Amino acid sequence: MVMPPDTSILMIDISHNQAHVDLGAAQAAGVAAVFLKATEGATWQDPTFKARVAAARALGLKVGAYHFGTAADPAAQVENFINTVTRGAGGLADLVLALDLEHNDNAPNNTITPAQGESWVGLFAARAGRSPMLYAGSYLRDLGGATGRPNLASCPLWLAQYATTPKTLPGWASWTLWQFTDGNLGPYSGEVDGVGACDQDAYNPDASLAFEAFWATYSGAVVS
Repeated sequence: MVMPPDTSILMIDISHNQAHVDLGAAQAAGVAAVFLKATEGATWQDPTFKARVAAARALGLKVGAYHFGTAADPAAQVENFINTVTRGAGGLADLVLALDLEHNDNAPNNTITPAQGESWVGLFAARAGRSPMLYAGSYLRDLGGATGRPNLASCPLWLAQYATTPKTLPGWASWTLWQFTDGNLGPYSGEVDGVGACDQDAYNPDASLAFEAFWATYSGAVVS
């Protein structure tokens, strides 16, 4: 794997699409944290989520969970996500939670809209007491980013951009996490030991919080 310059914290985000995963090998190769897909839409749960949370925790890796947004009712999607991460992962004490707001290439007519994302974040924050992270890239950029969308703007930005230099989206002063490759695309591509080609992410070295402090701040949601 080839890391971007000026980044020292490597993360990966994976789902059931990565069928064979050895998190111990990934950790030995320098991976510090793993984001796991937990849910999609109003009813679907990733069948690998629970076991991989347990495996990552056992290794001492930092763990995040994300929801892939769809065009389904935002309230039902929030309920699916919260139920899955609270009941299926053994608690929220160390999880950083995120909404994935992107174009649904597999089912374009089932793509979450920015307005639905705005509603999703508001409903989630009312339950969890704070905003999630927001994963977004060109789809949201083309639709105005977080401009005029205060709930989205309240989220730390997890930027998806396979470029030499990350450029934040409208509505954010800077990015917090940067997905710089899917393992195949972009100038910093390459496989991760134990996983193969997968999404890879870096923490912003210029962020106001050090990585450990950021993780402590955004993990441990208490939902009602």
